[in-house]
Amino acid sequence: MKGLRAGGTISFGKYPQGTNGEVLPVEWQVLGVERDYAILLSRYILDVRPFSNEARAMYWTSSSLREWLNVEFPARAFSHEELERIYVPENPDNSAALFWFLTGDDADTDGLGERVFLLSASDMAGYFPGENPIDCPGSSTDATGYVKALYREWYDTRGSMNGKALWWLRTTSNSYPAAYVVSPAESMGFAFIEPGCINGVRPSLRLKV
Repeated sequence: MKGLRAGGTISFGKYPQGTNGEVLPVEWQVLGVERDYAILLSRYILDVRPFSNEARAMYWTSSSLREWLNVEFPARAFSHEELERIYVPENPDNSAALFWFLTGDDADTDGLGERVFLLSASDMAGYFPGENPIDCPGSSTDATGYVKALYREWYDTRGSMNGKALWWLRTTSNSYPAAYVVSPAESMGFAFIEPGCINGVRPSLRLKV
């Protein structure tokens, strides 16, 4: 696909986004363009989910959110032809421990072997750099009408700052059950990994160029 550039936007796939669940084209931010693919991040929070259905410390690779993003979400959002346009890097060993110790980030730190993934804390530092390591200016976003209607109570209580809401990253704590989130104040913090703790989801993917 020609004409893709960092900082631009593109429509790709469809997902429920209207207040009454209307299925509309998904808008994506282009974060970067490599030789074979462009890195995309959904412009809006598209859904709200827990990081995991279990309350325990874990790697991203063990989370129910990762499974949802790679099974249910693409089946709902993309046609067969669109799925063929998503670039999936190979991950030969899929070793959680190896990636953790080498990078300090979560397993599958580059989304290797994944069709759809979440950004990591180090991704945020690269794409949304700030003066403070936890700051990520320009990263905060609004949710779709679908999210606001379906998760009204969550949105009203956790999205009250300038209409923005928390959304998950894939980096987790190695000492307690928590994962990074991006706050409405455009900074990173932690949220608990437990079934009752839900936050926004902004999927990322690599689109072949």
